[in-house]
Amino acid sequence: MAKQEHRVGAQGISELIALLSARGASGRLKIVTGTTEGELLFNRGNLVDARFGHLTGFPAVNAIAAMPETDFEFDPSIETPTSSSINSTERVVLKQFFGIDAADSKHQPLSTDDADERTLVTTKAPPAPAEVLPLYRRRYRPRRPKVNYRVVFAVSVFLVALSLAAAAWLLKQEYREQNAKPAVAGTTESAPQPSVAVNTTAPANTTVAATTKINDKALPVNPDLTGKWNVVNTVHTTSYRSFKDMRIGFAVSINQNGKTFTAQGQKISENGRALPAGDRTPIQLNGVIKGDRIEATFSEQGSARKTSGRFVWKIDRAGGLLTGTFASTAARASGKSTATRQL
Repeated sequence: MAKQEHRVGAQGISELIALLSARGASGRLKIVTGTTEGELLFNRGNLVDARFGHLTGFPAVNAIAAMPETDFEFDPSIETPTSSSINSTERVVLKQFFGIDAADSKHQPLSTDDADERTLVTTKAPPAPAEVLPLYRRRYRPRRPKVNYRVVFAVSVFLVALSLAAAAWLLKQEYREQNAKPAVAGTTESAPQPSVAVNTTAPANTTVAATTKINDKALPVNPDLTGKWNVVNTVHTTSYRSFKDMRIGFAVSINQNGKTFTAQGQKISENGRALPAGDRTPIQLNGVIKGDRIEATFSEQGSARKTSGRFVWKIDRAGGLLTGTFASTAARASGKSTATRQL
């Protein structure tokens, strides 16, 4: 079968890699940029091997996708190796970052009986019959987006005004909370406190529980969060498109001491799919309770590096649900966060 030469579109070489994976292609994608050469080997759309200079696996793919100018040639006649150089962690990262599947270390080359099937896969959806370019004559040059500075200035002014308004609202809320602190049970009768509910029928030798009224509904002053919780973060903004709208689940165990608490747990799911034991990364939390508001910082030890972030939750009336937001240094992700107590 003749070699297939393609022209990279405006989306870059990473889109070409994802296209070959999606079409179930088999063969070698040869890459040349400057004086450095590399290659990516595919078997039925699975990435079997990736090399670029002295790099292999995910670092090689990441370096190729970052090149500003790239020459390439795809040859479907190249046979794949008998084993893969890509480990399990890199397979997960390749799927998340580039949307491509990678073969595992037990990958086997196509048999003779599968040769016709491979031919159909690699020729089923060829590129559009545009001009065929000579090898290493055309290079990918990314488009530079046009910047409308008037729009950028207007958006900047709006964001500054929004930030000032949010800061003023937070200061007002803190002032209200400070002026609405519950009175201590047992004060003189001449100073009734409408914000404190006291059980007057309780015996003198018992402790009376105080509650604070918020929106005319009682909420415990010091809710007990000790126990097991399921946390689900929904990514709304991120620096990686593949993380957008992803739902990440954690199982944590909270140990509360007064108005502070610590928690330990691990990541257990992605988009509702349970993760295998080897892919579950540990997470630790340190937090403080401020009325019906919870603020906590966390650190997660991922397979490649350690990340950190912050939770801000509000406690519901029953105390079994926390709702709020999260922000993480991992892919600069942020969005909605909920925590549900396990029964």
